[in-house]
Amino acid sequence: SLTSVGTIGTGVWNAGAVTSSSTIQGVDIGLGTSPASFGTGVPTLNFKGTVDNSRAGAIIFEEYDGTDCASIYVTDGTDAYGTVITAHQGSLKLGTGSLTSHGLTIDQSNNATFSGTIGATTGSFSSGLSVATSDGLLITGVPNYKGITITGAGGGRPAINFYNVND
Repeated sequence: SLTSVGTIGTGVWNAGAVTSSSTIQGVDIGLGTSPASFGTGVPTLNFKGTVDNSRAGAIIFEEYDGTDCASIYVTDGTDAYGTVITAHQGSLKLGTGSLTSHGLTIDQSNNATFSGTIGATTGSFSSGLSVATSDGLLITGVPNYKGITITGAGGGRPAINFYNVND
């Protein structure tokens, strides 16, 4: 078992292979920096860029043959990247509860599919909600006698207004 480790700087960590029967427990690891921790009992992997270029670190996941599967790339955002999570193959899926509980799926064409309700249960849309596409707004899969319902608050009288872009 690996129970403590020092700084792993630039170069190769030649500490031997970790096999399927090896255990790494309770270790804070620093790559390019000293190990840091989020708190007691929270093993932490800490990345620090080694050159003054706004880049902090990356994790690349590969198949056995070296084919990239996914990556996480993090910068300070000044390079227009910020934090990027990429699925190089298949879809990117976010969920909670289990591996098969996907709340959001983004396919290879960057189309997003939500599995549940999209909404805001707190706060307000004080500036309104805007949906703008070059193809307009399309709502599909609406069953018979269902549609768009707008409910006013208090004594409010909701309306659907149509405007010409030039008005």
